[in-house]
Amino acid sequence: MQAIAVNRASQGKEGICVPILFVCLLGCIGAAINRGKLRQSLNIDGNFCRDCLVWWRFAPCAASQEYREVRNRVPS
Repeated sequence: MQAIAVNRASQGKEGICVPILFVCLLGCIGAAINRGKLRQSLNIDGNFCRDCLVWWRFAPCAASQEYREVRNRVPS
């Protein structure tokens, strides 16, 4: 919806691809920041760039992996 609103506001001067890519990128960056905090608290190796790529390309797998790590390592 946000991408459509941005596209209509630009009155057809730009395509819809730029707003969609921007929203996707912000989502990946936010998720990568959270993944980094999780890695730091559980002492898991990795870096921010790799986290961004994992969330950009394999978001469902990344979410599942993070859930399993927390479930297995953090006591209930």
